Amino acid sequence: MFASILQRELKRALVAQLRIELCFGENRFNHILESFK
Repeated sequence: MFASILQRELKRALVAQLRIELCFGENRFNHILESFK
């Protein structure tokens, strides 16, 4: 039971990390595009 709770929390942390990475990546990409204009 404890392992399943741990697994769920780990998954939630991974999803949050992915969202942050995507968000930062998008901002960086937009910044690069702006610098080329």
